[in-house]
Amino acid sequence: MKRPILVATIGYGIGIIGGLCFSKSIIFFYLLLGVFYGVKQLFLKRHFSLFSHSIIRKNKSIGSKTASFHFISYSRLKRYLHLIVNSQVIFLILISSFISNTIVLQQNRTITHLQDQLEKQPNLELSGIIISSPEQKQNRDDYLFQTKDQSGKTHQFVMQVPHQMNKTFSYGDELKIQGEYRRPEKQRNEGGFQEELLYQQRKQLGTIILHQGAILAHTKGNVIERKINQISEVAKQKAREVLEEPINSLFLAMIMGDTSNLEEEQKDNFKNAGIYHILAVSGMHIGIVILGVKTLLKRQMGKNRTYFIIIVCLIFYSLLTGSSPSIMRATIMSVLALISFFVHRKNDIWNSLSISLLWLWIDNPYSITHIGLQLSFGGTIGIICFSRLIVQGLKKKKEESERKRFRQEQKKRNKWIPKNLREYGYQKIIEIVSVTLSAQFILFPCLVFHFNCINLYFLISNFFLSFLLIPVAILGFILLVSLFISFPISKILAIPFSLGMKLILTITQIAKLPLAKIYVTTPTWLFFLLYGIFLFIFFFTLRIAVAKKLTVTQKRAKNLLALFRFRCYQNHQKVKKILSFFLIFLLIFIIFCPYLFSSPLFIHFVDVGQGDCTFIRTPQNQTMLIDGGGSLGTFDIGKNIVLPYLFDHQCKVLDVIMISHFDQDHVRTGC
Repeated sequence: MKRPILVATIGYGIGIIGGLCFSKSIIFFYLLLGVFYGVKQLFLKRHFSLFSHSIIRKNKSIGSKTASFHFISYSRLKRYLHLIVNSQVIFLILISSFISNTIVLQQNRTITHLQDQLEKQPNLELSGIIISSPEQKQNRDDYLFQTKDQSGKTHQFVMQVPHQMNKTFSYGDELKIQGEYRRPEKQRNEGGFQEELLYQQRKQLGTIILHQGAILAHTKGNVIERKINQISEVAKQKAREVLEEPINSLFLAMIMGDTSNLEEEQKDNFKNAGIYHILAVSGMHIGIVILGVKTLLKRQMGKNRTYFIIIVCLIFYSLLTGSSPSIMRATIMSVLALISFFVHRKNDIWNSLSISLLWLWIDNPYSITHIGLQLSFGGTIGIICFSRLIVQGLKKKKEESERKRFRQEQKKRNKWIPKNLREYGYQKIIEIVSVTLSAQFILFPCLVFHFNCINLYFLISNFFLSFLLIPVAILGFILLVSLFISFPISKILAIPFSLGMKLILTITQIAKLPLAKIYVTTPTWLFFLLYGIFLFIFFFTLRIAVAKKLTVTQKRAKNLLALFRFRCYQNHQKVKKILSFFLIFLLIFIIFCPYLFSSPLFIHFVDVGQGDCTFIRTPQNQTMLIDGGGSLGTFDIGKNIVLPYLFDHQCKVLDVIMISHFDQDHVRTGC
């Protein structure tokens, strides 16, 4: 087994998914598969033992006849499958998935039991420590409150402090509180937002609405975390003094991972322009930290000591930015790469990626549903798999085009451009295109599933952004350090940094171009299956196209493709007739499908809180929306509840919209 950690991570993820989707242990499913496999093997053994003689005689009677060739051979596919998935791989997947499945089911039972006990107490009394700075809301402040039970296990809550209480707390305050416990809500609409899942991702049991609170002591809790929080608050306070809005909010999001101050319009512009990833602290930031520390200290302290200091700085920076899944992935992978230098072993990127993902899942199995984790690991996997192949493919294409005759004329037209500059520019464009496309290949289904939209200008926006992002990020890090050294220097550095951020904000205006955001309905499991098959075929074909020396399997696949093209050329008239018949049949099926297959009448009562909203789908697949709920404060019910609900039910166009009356809770929506 080449990469056992990767296999164990895959099995661990399978067990977590099984525990989240089903309330039963996965062991029953494995036992059923074992029984089925045993019966199948026993049947096949008896079958072939009874007819083996006749098979041998039949084979002997063939003589010198040539066996017919098949494009798709079951025996050949079975041999390939046995090479990839052997008994060791299956055993490791079964063990790791069973462990993770058991852990998830146990945690589900524990969390449910604790929440049931807390709900039974009308006036909850707890003692604990504040482990966060206040997050200001419209009429309250939210804190993270950590307490311990009798067994010593820690539990976290979101403590809501209404503004009328005039109480403020600091990180590390030990409190004795009385309040009302509110359990996280389950999914209110099919396919809608799950507050319960969000609290599980953050390892929180629920919300406590504070009624009374008394401070018992100050500066309690973990000393390192408290000091890091103080440093973070000082940096945020000084950043407000040297940077104006919205540059300050973008600085905190881009360098320190704090997106709480960003307005929804700004977030939407970054999302629609396809550059929202720059607001998440990720591998680029870790690379800048490594490069900066290495440049400053390598000559003075030597390689080993410098690498040790880099590891300490990376851990400090990940804690400073909130330890999000994206920064934890980059930090763990970088630390493993640096440790490999100490132990004089070659770092394997797939093992590093697997260890980082396994670390996060062991710490919190519910993080598998975190959007940031999916986007971070998905983008990294896409870059690892496709980036190098796309670069090689584009270079090969360039070499082939240089052999053509019109290349001489093109060189004459571009004679005023130096050759080295042309080569550098072409190489830079190839790198930008390959990285952007590689990440999008994996992230596309995830983005469509979560955001129900397709961005057509992501390649253009990321192309222009690539020339600005790294210089602006380096300036941001230097500005962050200067905030603790010299205020006048930070004021000077704020000028070029603000200019760079304004240019980035200009790039986000691409989101306002026509067709910048195309809404699509939530894809089904069939879409993910077909997209996965397409991605596998594309990856395999791309590897064959750029390979300098083909393997036996690649040669066989290339010969099969050539043979298929030759057979199609031989029977091109028959192929044209089959394709024409298929296209006509598909067109007729699409047109008359709603009339041929009538579905029952569906009436959906959408939960929009205070208000009414009804979605109706007729047997003829016509849709109707009656009312749409009402927006409460800054929360847009139409955008956040009604529109996702329609997309989840495969409705992109409404045939009829009816309004019962014009009260605020029936029609005041942005849908």
